[in-house]
Amino acid sequence: MTKLKTSLVATAIVALCGATASAQTGKHIAFVSCPILRNTEPVPCWLGEHAGELYYLGPQGDLQAEFYPPQFNHKMLAEGIATNERYCGGIVLKQAKASVLPDFDATCNVMLPAMGYSERKDLRGPGPSGHRPAPGEKAAPEPPRPRPPQVQYTAPFTPKEFVATFDADTDRMWRSAQGAMNEALRYARAAKAKQITVTGYRAAIKLADGKDFVERESVAMSRAKVIEEAIRTQGLPEGAKLEVKWVTRPSASTGTERDAAARKVVIAVAP
Repeated sequence: MTKLKTSLVATAIVALCGATASAQTGKHIAFVSCPILRNTEPVPCWLGEHAGELYYLGPQGDLQAEFYPPQFNHKMLAEGIATNERYCGGIVLKQAKASVLPDFDATCNVMLPAMGYSERKDLRGPGPSGHRPAPGEKAAPEPPRPRPPQVQYTAPFTPKEFVATFDADTDRMWRSAQGAMNEALRYARAAKAKQITVTGYRAAIKLADGKDFVERESVAMSRAKVIEEAIRTQGLPEGAKLEVKWVTRPSASTGTERDAAARKVVIAVAP
């Protein structure tokens, strides 16, 4: 039996026995590991392993869900707040985030059987894979996701900043980053902005083993550039100038949620 399989078997036994977690309840935890998929119904659930314990991250979802799932063949940076709950065979991480790390890793391909666990459908966001119809059954359409009301920007206008956050070690714009960029442009148009300044940052994340996970130096620049491209694609307000810069020195790690918040692009709008 390989070392990886031995580790997973031991972890499964610990989870099944209901052992208490080594993580402190209410404490922020971050670790790098391969994602593990448990083949539950009606949708699979994602887990991560750290220090001999399984952690529940969330259900298999789609791009509209609050939890974006990890990927096989890539390690992940898992982050969240440890709770005293167990679900799907792992300790529940509240506000869980799983950042897909860029390097290919063929060992990250472990799938566990359901082993009596199930995944609640209501934990998953809308999407076609949220229901597995029986043979011959027609899947019911998902209800549309309600849109939050837009903020109405009115005078007097003052300088304002919008923060687009990112997953670890990536410049991919998920929903939160897209929303921040869109709001910045809405405000810039309403305020007839004369200057928009885009600044990219990178972060260091304090891991549970005491080490720092430091993002690549180039990611601060690439985040700023991807926001710049999105703004130019949508169109600058008439007369506005766009400045793009980045900070290559990573923010200091804190071991709290502030580490994730430091993975960002700040969009400053000046009327």
